[in-house]
Amino acid sequence: MSLKKLICTTFIVTLIMSTNVLAAEVSPDPYEPNNTVDTAYPYAATTVLSGNIYIDGYRNSNIHVDGDEDWFYITLSSSRTYDVILKNIYDSDIHIYIWKENSDGTWKKWRYANQKYAEPEHYTFTPPTSGKYYIQIAGFSEPESLYYFFAVEPVGKLKNLDLRWNGPYNK
Repeated sequence: MSLKKLICTTFIVTLIMSTNVLAAEVSPDPYEPNNTVDTAYPYAATTVLSGNIYIDGYRNSNIHVDGDEDWFYITLSSSRTYDVILKNIYDSDIHIYIWKENSDGTWKKWRYANQKYAEPEHYTFTPPTSGKYYIQIAGFSEPESLYYFFAVEPVGKLKNLDLRWNGPYNK
């Protein structure tokens, strides 16, 4: 093959691949629009996953456009401790936060202490008071048609705390 033909072929393949990437659209998750605290979706109304030990008891959602974030609201009890988990995030820099509005209108945010790029997260959270809290899943991510998994559940309810498919609970 001549150098001219190789360069031409490479250009055409690159053009086709970039056109397909730009043309790809990612469908929103079924909870949209839930991009703000005002449009938060009720956590209790989300679909609970089952059928696979890695996902049993988790919920799922996706980042379908640049800048998308997902908000859910949940009622938590100060007498319980909760597992807060975000996994199956691929190479996305997204994180899971818990928010509570204070009586003076300001907001308090809790998060995983060691947030790292593209790393799943698990922390426990004991609410200081009972009441309505918000779950925010946000960060910097390209639109992704594959779903991430998340949960805010009382400690002990989730049987599989593995953050990756090859963890000890998945054997």
